[in-house]
This record gives sequence, C-alpha cells and structure tokens, in this order.
Amino acid sequence: MKQVQDVDLKLLRTFVEIVNSGGFSAAQSVLNIGQSTISEYMNQLETRLGVKLCSRGRSGFQLSEPGRKVYNAALQLLRSVEEFRIEATHLAESLEGELRIGLIDNTITNAEFRFVDAVRKFNNIAEKVRIYIQVLSPHELEQSILNGRIHVAVSPCPIKISGICYEELFTELHLVYCGIGHPFFKQEPVLEDICKNKIVVHGYEHEVDLKMLNASTSSAVVNNMEAEALLIMTGRYIGFLPAHYAQHWVDRGELKPVLSDSLHYESPFYLMTKSGDSRSQVMDAFLEHFRACMRDLPPKGQPTTGI
Repeated sequence: MKQVQDVDLKLLRTFVEIVNSGGFSAAQSVLNIGQSTISEYMNQLETRLGVKLCSRGRSGFQLSEPGRKVYNAALQLLRSVEEFRIEATHLAESLEGELRIGLIDNTITNAEFRFVDAVRKFNNIAEKVRIYIQVLSPHELEQSILNGRIHVAVSPCPIKISGICYEELFTELHLVYCGIGHPFFKQEPVLEDICKNKIVVHGYEHEVDLKMLNASTSSAVVNNMEAEALLIMTGRYIGFLPAHYAQHWVDRGELKPVLSDSLHYESPFYLMTKSGDSRSQVMDAFLEHFRACMRDLPPKGQPTTGI
C-alpha cells in the first residue's frame, strides 16, 4: 500500500472493529453490514497490504502476527485522522465562554484517565475559553450536573439517578492497605481477622467497603482519599484505596496491600452530562477531544440514562 486512500480508511476501520468485536459475526451488528460484505472488505484489505491478517474457522477468530502489527498501526492512523477532523472542525470557529468540569479527588495518578491530554488538546482550539474545575463527591457532582453548576463530570456513581446521561469510561481497582506498624504489615492475616481491626471507609463507598470486609461498622469515615491514606499510614487502620493512588507509598515501603487476591473490587467511572440538555459549541468541542483521548481504552459499553 504505497498511498493511503479513502477506501483504505474504510477497510481499516472495518478491520479494527472486527478485532475489537472479536470476530466477523460479532462485528455485523456494530458495522451494520452483512458477513459476506465484511469478508469482501477483509479480502480487499489483505490484497492491498499483501499479507494475511487473520484466520477464521472452527478454532475461532485469530490475528496473525502481521495482523497484530497492522491493527496497532491502524489504531494510530485512525486516531490521528479523528484528531485532525476535530481540529479542522473548530479552526474556523471562535470558541469563547466557559466550561465547568467536575471531578472526584485524586484521579491524577490514574493512567486510564486521559483528562490532561484532553485539556491540552482542547486548549489548542479554545484558548479563550475559561475552565473551572471542582472536586466534589459523586452525589455533589450529580446534583451540580442537574442544577447546571457544572457542565460535565467524571466520577464513580454508586446509584444512577434520573436526568443524567452516564457513559462508562473505565474501572478503577481498589485494594485493602495497611501502614507501617500495623500487625498485617509484617504478617499476612487470615480473612476472618480482617473485621477485628479498625477500619476506615470512604463516605460514598461506605456500604461496599464494609460488606467486602465482612464488618458491621467502621472506626473512621472520611470524605476524600487523602484523609483515608493519612489514617492508614498511622499503622492503626486498614481500608480500601485505589491501587494507582496507593502505589507511590507502596514503592516507598510505607503502605502494603492486604490479601489482594481476595479483597479487591473494581469501581466503574462514568462521564456524566445532563440528559436532553442543549450543548454549547464549547462543551461539544471538549467532549470530542475527551472521547478521542479515551479511545485508546477498551470499550466499556454505551451511554445509559439514570432511572
């Protein structure tokens, strides 16, 4: 393939969707075309590239080694094309106004959250937009979305509510940790001993934390991750922390995960916007850049509306 043409982009998009879906049959509903057409597109692409990209048969769908390389290269190419489209769409527009964003605390260490990349790219086409960022609890973020104090938020959502559109982005791993001086730091406990310790819980995950630890009550309740980490580092409490957030202190030998094979859970994060709300050009532009930056991650499902 000496030059990339429009037809090649169409074939590459089809190939990427086949791989993401796990095979030809599963890709039909996503691409909205029949299996014979998908097979024809794949034959055209393999002819254009001169390599066998995959095998399909009784053993299932499998990428060849050249197919893996083409898939990774296609992801980069299609991502660049999408970023160019977004940039070109807004070049002639003078984006002005404000953008109000809501987050929960301590997301900066999560490598799956591409917020920094999104704001950097958004700034390239929206230098005159003033950005406000508030760090709040999930409940406060939802209320702020509903009353219009913020335009978009990213947060875990223990209970979805009516009037908000939730789009799942990624999941965050939580583990139980103890600090230096705690008996568990030197000797791994048995599961039955966990509930006998002082437990610190995060306000909006209170019930989840206690259930996971088979405990009826907690010794401390906090409203942010920093406060929870501080108490755990005293060596007197145990509690759940996001693994990405705690890793810094684990590397320094100040925190240690406890029974990580059995005491862990995944907390899903959502992009939240107000349902049925008319969106400004500023908000649309930011959401385009944010979603483009998040496309490196495996798809987690379609947007859902709270009931």
